[in-house]
Amino acid sequence: MEVRLCPNNPFFKLLTKLSQQPESTYASLVAFTRTYLQDAHVGGVRSALIERAYLDSLGRAPSGGDTAYWQALIVKSGVNYADILRAAGERVLSAGNEAVFAAMIRRAFRLSGWPQPGWSRSRRCA
Repeated sequence: MEVRLCPNNPFFKLLTKLSQQPESTYASLVAFTRTYLQDAHVGGVRSALIERAYLDSLGRAPSGGDTAYWQALIVKSGVNYADILRAAGERVLSAGNEAVFAAMIRRAFRLSGWPQPGWSRSRRCA
């Protein structure tokens, strides 16, 4: 992917500069971000944001259909990174997604460095 979400990205430089203005508020920065992401010329930034949100929340890259869905929603309504994370969490916790939820828990333990509890450990705790 061509665009990476990183501190050297011109958008993040601009956002940092705006955040240092005395009149800036959290709400004004979120509103600016939503407006920026709706711009027709930043499709690559939107794609990178969607990919990052999927990797952070689900541990996998989005499918082409996922990316197209979120691209359209961002342009239409200004959805942002936090909204994508929240939707992923709701999807994982909905009925029928037990395998995805279990994979997410295993990934969290692996990333934390803590051993994953097994049945023998969980029965001793009961």
